[in-house]
Amino acid sequence: MNIRYWLVMLLTLALLGCVASDSSVELNNEPQVAEWGNRTCPVMRGVAVDANCYAIFEGKKLYFSSSSSRTEFMQNPEAYRAELLSSSGK
Repeated sequence: MNIRYWLVMLLTLALLGCVASDSSVELNNEPQVAEWGNRTCPVMRGVAVDANCYAIFEGKKLYFSSSSSRTEFMQNPEAYRAELLSSSGK
């Protein structure tokens, strides 16, 4: 698969917004994923995260305050690495 495919997939996911939560869906079948443990958004410094808005980054769940913050982070994660490490206590 080429990079264009992955870019289209990333943009499609960004347009869909944050992961929807539905209390009627059984989530126990989801595989357990480690978390970064961040309580504040790495893009919007100091802003609390939304537990329903996350991406899998380097194999771990990373939470964001909004879908636009998630999209911005995923476009250039290295720009936010220092903030991510400080907000997650790593």
